[in-house]
Amino acid sequence: MENIQININHIWVMTAACMVFFMQLGFTSYEAGFAQSKNAISVSIKNLMVTLVASLTFYICGFGLMFGNSYTGWVGADHFFALGVMSHQDNLGYSFFFFQLVFAATAATIMTGAISERSNFFSNVVGVVFVTGIIYPVFGHWAWGHLFCPEQLGWLRGLGFIDFAGSTVVHSVGGWFAMAGAITVGPRIGKYNPDGSSNQMGLHNIPLVTIGTFFLWFGWFGFNGGSLLRASGDIGLVITNTNMAPAAAGVSAMIFNYIKEKKLDAGKLFTAILAGLVAVTAGSNMIQPDGAVCIGVIAGIVSILAQDFIEKVMKIDDPVAAIAVHGVGGVIGTLCVAPFADKSYLLVENGNRLHQLGVQAIGVGVAFAWSFGLGMLFFWCLKKVIGIRVSQEEERRGLNIAEYEDVVSWLDFMRITRLQDMNVVLEKRVAERTEDLQKANVALEKANKLKSEFLATMSHELRTPLNAIIGFAEVLRDEVSGSLNADQKDFVSDIHSSGQHLLNMINGILDLSKIEAGKLELQYEVFSVEETIHEVLDAIAGSFHKKGIRVRTCIHEDIPPITADKAKIKQVLYNLLSNAFKFTPDNGRVSINAKLINQHIQIAVSDTGIGIRQEDMDKLFKVFHQVDSSFSRRYEGTGLGLILAKRLVELHGGKIGVKSLFGKGSTFIVTLPVKSCASV
Repeated sequence: MENIQININHIWVMTAACMVFFMQLGFTSYEAGFAQSKNAISVSIKNLMVTLVASLTFYICGFGLMFGNSYTGWVGADHFFALGVMSHQDNLGYSFFFFQLVFAATAATIMTGAISERSNFFSNVVGVVFVTGIIYPVFGHWAWGHLFCPEQLGWLRGLGFIDFAGSTVVHSVGGWFAMAGAITVGPRIGKYNPDGSSNQMGLHNIPLVTIGTFFLWFGWFGFNGGSLLRASGDIGLVITNTNMAPAAAGVSAMIFNYIKEKKLDAGKLFTAILAGLVAVTAGSNMIQPDGAVCIGVIAGIVSILAQDFIEKVMKIDDPVAAIAVHGVGGVIGTLCVAPFADKSYLLVENGNRLHQLGVQAIGVGVAFAWSFGLGMLFFWCLKKVIGIRVSQEEERRGLNIAEYEDVVSWLDFMRITRLQDMNVVLEKRVAERTEDLQKANVALEKANKLKSEFLATMSHELRTPLNAIIGFAEVLRDEVSGSLNADQKDFVSDIHSSGQHLLNMINGILDLSKIEAGKLELQYEVFSVEETIHEVLDAIAGSFHKKGIRVRTCIHEDIPPITADKAKIKQVLYNLLSNAFKFTPDNGRVSINAKLINQHIQIAVSDTGIGIRQEDMDKLFKVFHQVDSSFSRRYEGTGLGLILAKRLVELHGGKIGVKSLFGKGSTFIVTLPVKSCASV
């Protein structure tokens, strides 16, 4: 019966080991999907290389250093080349050896992911040898040396340190070594901007990353379940916990990231799920599912915060978030053993949870100091001796081309390079045209200013003699100096009306010049809109009566007093009503309506005049432009009234618009704020 149980144990451990081996497919898919497409082949081959090199290195020396007979609890001293493994049949022999070998390959894979897309192939090979031949097995002996020979304890295990399936031994050790590599090799070209902000790079194939995540999740059932090293009823609890933690981590991360960023982030979701798997690994055999859920929630939230901190504050470029997932996730899981594990599993005296937490903290601290400290020394030496980074040109082209001369990637690179060259040429031409336009704009503004100054000066000089001409014409018209015959009266009347017309045009030019020069100051006061409208109507009532034009007003009672320049508002209304009178035939109608809309007063002046063609609408508010600008036009005007009205309304923070049907009439709508910004 005992032999049957041993054989079943062998079958279960080997099955679990094959599931862990299958995780390499998950890592490959995950990292290839996260990488930029120009590096996907390189990333895939490096993952294959990890399995090759890690298998040989762990066989030659890693297993012996980790599980050989202990030298004072610090390092194993035999079982190199797997010699003597079968002498411990009760401890599963080669089944145990292979199970631990695939664990070592996992630790090495973590490192290659963090330095991918810019590190050269040889540095990855040497890194795998170092982590599986020294870093991982030595620390593993301190915590797990007893697993092969129960009577020998590593010094860390002797303190009571607990790490069931490797949150620290495998994942944090690999994660901190990866951080040393990422710091030494530096960020990818284009990852950080001159101002220190980071750019999203990679994640070119989310479906492939998703497939990789499921492969890893499945393999983790063997990772944790196989760590029991026996087939028993505890397998169900371990695998259940291994499923619940990443589920809780993923959900909590989605909710947290949506609250924080107002969006869902696929990259953060993958990070959280793997961090949940890493965290539950330390105690999946000694916690209940509710504890696994709590650990998953903590790991999910902390891991995405750690990912942002590592990328944006520490400025460490980690393409697959290996540091946040494995380094930080491992710390969380190892520390959570103390509060969440069943008390009977605690190794410190009397099962004191606080004491156990202290021992766990020592373990994670030692793992960081050993793996990161020795990792920094290793990568520094590697950088000085042989170099770890590919050239800038190789990195820009992509490692698919640089390392494997991939034809498809080369064609993609050539196409992208051509587009980039075209963009450079286009950007140069745009910059040149923009500079020319800026120079032309400066010259135009200068000419416009000179024009305004010239018009203001000339208008002032012309207005003085014009006033004299108009005055003399009025004296003659009133027959102060003697009577005039009919022809003389007509001549004098023409002189007076022409002079007045010219004076109105000059006054309009002066006002426009002041507005363009920014020298027209509004004189604000509070006044009644209704009273102002009636004052303007009274001033031009005679003109309406002569043509038999009926005037209708509709002014709502809820209109409050307005704060504005009364004289300028009257000028606007005068111009609009004068136009309505001018273009409305005899016996026509003109209406003026005023109402309050959202703290704005809307004044509409409508007529039944000739209307405006649609193609002529854009001429209305242009200086000196009239719809009919021919010498034989029927209607007089300077072409300044509407543009002046528009500018005056805009100075008050308002706007003016028009609706018109040709042959039916027009409506000009003025909208003014009740209180102008300038008046506050």
